[in-house]
Amino acid sequence: MTAKKYFFNTMVPALFYGAITGIITGAVIWGYQFLAEEVLSASTKIYTFVTKNLAFLPLLIAGLLIAGMLSYYNTKLAPEAKGGGVPYIEGAARGILPLKWYRAVPTAMFGSFLSFFCGLPLGSEGPSVLIGGALGSGVNSLGGKHDRKREAWSRLAITGGASAGFATALNAPLAGILFALEECHKKFSPVVLLISSVSVMFAMITSGLLRHFTGMGEHALYPFQVVGFEVPELYLTLIAGIVAGIAAVIFSLLLCKFAPYLRKIKIHSMVKIMIAFLLSGIACLLCTDLIGGGAELIRKVGSMDIEWQIIIVLLIVKIVLLIVCVSSQVSGGMFIPFMCIGALVGGLMAKLMLLCGMNEAYYTTIVAITMCAFLGAVLKAPITAVVLVVELTGGAASFLVSLLAVVSAYLVTELCHTKAIYDAMLENIIKTRREGREVRTIKIEVVVAEGSYAVGKVLRDILFPSIVTTVVHVNASDGNADPELYVRGERIIRAGDTIEIEAQTAYEDTLRAELGAIFDAQVEPHMTKDKAK
Repeated sequence: MTAKKYFFNTMVPALFYGAITGIITGAVIWGYQFLAEEVLSASTKIYTFVTKNLAFLPLLIAGLLIAGMLSYYNTKLAPEAKGGGVPYIEGAARGILPLKWYRAVPTAMFGSFLSFFCGLPLGSEGPSVLIGGALGSGVNSLGGKHDRKREAWSRLAITGGASAGFATALNAPLAGILFALEECHKKFSPVVLLISSVSVMFAMITSGLLRHFTGMGEHALYPFQVVGFEVPELYLTLIAGIVAGIAAVIFSLLLCKFAPYLRKIKIHSMVKIMIAFLLSGIACLLCTDLIGGGAELIRKVGSMDIEWQIIIVLLIVKIVLLIVCVSSQVSGGMFIPFMCIGALVGGLMAKLMLLCGMNEAYYTTIVAITMCAFLGAVLKAPITAVVLVVELTGGAASFLVSLLAVVSAYLVTELCHTKAIYDAMLENIIKTRREGREVRTIKIEVVVAEGSYAVGKVLRDILFPSIVTTVVHVNASDGNADPELYVRGERIIRAGDTIEIEAQTAYEDTLRAELGAIFDAQVEPHMTKDKAK
């Protein structure tokens, strides 16, 4: 009976929400990615035309300024549309930030299309994650606002949608699943693994069928030929990893130091966004390789089409523009720009290694593993980065060399105590939203109600808000220690059990509401408060 309850209370809802979310997300993100490519193609044509016909330059500048104004009002309408999308959806999935899916989806699309059309150095993968997470939230809300069980499933549905959006955008299903565990929640949970796997599977099937029947969107994202190193040459992998780690440390310091500084400058937010659009437009006029997040640039670097002097210039300009865009919180993703910076560092290093006698066949391998190592070090998500590069390059030969490079880069960032960039961005969002509220340590005791979301689950299956620091099973409803009441060594929660929870929050009402949805209990406002943090 206990196993049956666990199956129906935990696995069936995860399969249901995951399947519906995956199908919808796969279809929407496929369409969004296709339109994003079309918008980016139109942007390239416009910049190429204006470069050859400078008489239209004033018209282009006016268009950039107008687009900047529209972008400002778009982000003002929906805070979810600000920035890259991934930090915000991580905050929503962890129960820290609110998410209104019905405004997040259209504003994220519109804001990012504005950025792509004007050539800003931002990608579509971040918004895809935000859109996917928002769609997951929308699917979860179909049952009505007053269904407490559905409210309790909300963040799991967001997680499933976000992982499906990630996987569909990059055509990397395994990396999408790992994204939910390693990047989104930074912990292993069987339910998170289940709902993200189901969401990704149905999203990939849906997008794959749409590509097959329409013939649109079928292309290799990064057609690198990765050649495995011979054992005596594996030291090249370690060098690539260490260099990528050093580059990640420097880049993180620049982004985390200069972006907040630029944000504090007393200029109206609209003006900051307009400046970001204008600077990006000027850069794109001077070099069309700077248009967009950098997917095409990665392909050019991988095919040895760019000289090392140009790579240095592109790397510097790319970093400067990205800092300006992050500080102004323009809509658009940063995942592909991070990969592009890693590829540029890898291309520069590969050309130096060629001068030192490296076999030319290893050139693309160095570019690919450096890109992978830089991404894993910047995001502090090494496993996701390794799996991603294997999926993107389509070869198992890249696994060992990528693993060595990523571990080397990750160790460098750990030695330098570098914080994950998305975490730093999320902290800034939370700090801005908190607006001086005090963070207090709060202790609560909750009695589990009959028929609640928590009944039939173990503690590890419950996705508590990340502000919950301690969960202690205080008292069972009776003294029954029947072995059948245990799953994976953890006792199944039953009605009448008392759960003691400790949390750090500045929003007590929000925490009470979420815990009330999980346990279907009235969480009273009289809480034990320790010192304010």
